Amino acid sequence: MSNANPFVPKGRQPKFRVVITIHDLLNIPLNSGFVYVRWHVKDSGHSESKGRTHNAVVKDYRSVWNVDVDSKVRMMVDKNGNLQESLVVVQVFQVGMQWGNGC
Repeated sequence: MSNANPFVPKGRQPKFRVVITIHDLLNIPLNSGFVYVRWHVKDSGHSESKGRTHNAVVKDYRSVWNVDVDSKVRMMVDKNGNLQESLVVVQVFQVGMQWGNGC
């Protein structure tokens, strides 16, 4: 069931404070460059439930962030009072390289 369902009363869509820690990323198929992480909680309507990290340097196939992401997330409670699962989508992006410099 989606959190964006307009037929579910607000009383069954409590807000939670969620803290996610992004430490590092290993085995990146690049020896150098920059990458960043974009994340969001699927089906949550809050703009606070998505974001991105700063650009991190790739060195020896690894990037380090050590960043805490503090967010408010609206989750669903079913008719039996059970909290429904919510998916966190994490995507890693390579920062574009500049072309035309002889590389």
